[in-house]
Amino acid sequence: MCAILPPELRHYGSVGLPVPSIEIKLLDVLHARSSATQQGEVCIRGHSVTSGYFKGPNMSPDKTVFTEHGWLRTGDIGQWNPDGTLSLIDR
Repeated sequence: MCAILPPELRHYGSVGLPVPSIEIKLLDVLHARSSATQQGEVCIRGHSVTSGYFKGPNMSPDKTVFTEHGWLRTGDIGQWNPDGTLSLIDR
């Protein structure tokens, strides 16, 4: 869980606001550019987010899953909404 949706911000398609212990950023991908459109691959990191595979240290350095700065790449395409909530728009 990296987002929570308070009742006052609830609207169709939103997953909510980032929880206090998690950082969320949108990473540029081919069909979604985070800088221009506020869209991109959802990446998360924080103390409650895994930093690698259990009993699979040889898989943990995989750059398609974890960035060099510790971000977990979810594979979901997200979009920031004007009210600060996040929506998932693609996979």
